[in-house]
Amino acid sequence: MSTASKPYLSSEEYLALDNQSEFRNEYADGELFAMAKASKNHRDIVLNLTRHLAINLVGSSCRVDGPECRVFIPAKTVYVYPDVLVTCGEELYLGESDDTLLNPLLVIEVLSPSTEDYDHGRKFGHYRSLPSFQEYVLVAQDRVSVGHFYLQEPGVWTFREYLQRSAELKFQSIPAGLPLESIYERIMI
Repeated sequence: MSTASKPYLSSEEYLALDNQSEFRNEYADGELFAMAKASKNHRDIVLNLTRHLAINLVGSSCRVDGPECRVFIPAKTVYVYPDVLVTCGEELYLGESDDTLLNPLLVIEVLSPSTEDYDHGRKFGHYRSLPSFQEYVLVAQDRVSVGHFYLQEPGVWTFREYLQRSAELKFQSIPAGLPLESIYERIMI
C-alpha cells in the first residue's frame, strides 16, 4: 500500500498561502502546519502577558507583540507565530513588509497539550539559532508552572522553574519582571 506524501512548499509559496489565510500557519522543512485554535485559558494568559509586559516596558526601547506577529528563523528556514515576543531597539523585518520579524529578544510560548514537546525541544532549538534571541519562557495553561530559559553567555542557557502564584518571574534581557499572579490573573486552575 502506498502512502501519499505532502507536497513540498517553498518559503515563497508558504508566505503567499499564509498571507491569504484566515488562520495562522507555521512552516518548517517545506511543510505547512495549521495552528490549532487556542483554549480560553491560553488566550487569557496571552492577554495577561501582553498587557502586563507592555505596561512594565513603557518608557523603554522595548516593544511587546502578540500571536499575530510571524517570526522567520533563517538558519532553519522556519516561520513561527510565538504567543508573545519582545524586541528592544530596532525591529528588523523580512523584506519590505512589517509582518515577519527577524530579531525577537524574548519569546513566550503558552503550552498546549499538542505543542508542549515541540515548544520544549525543536522550537526552542530553532529560536536559539537567532542571534538576537536571549530569553525563552514556557507557560503552562493547566497548572501554575513557568519555565524560564535565559542566555547566560554564548552557548550557555540557564533554566529556572516557577511553581507558585506568589513567585515573580525576573527577566534577564528586558527591564521588567512579572508576578505569576499577573500571568495567571483570572485563570482558574
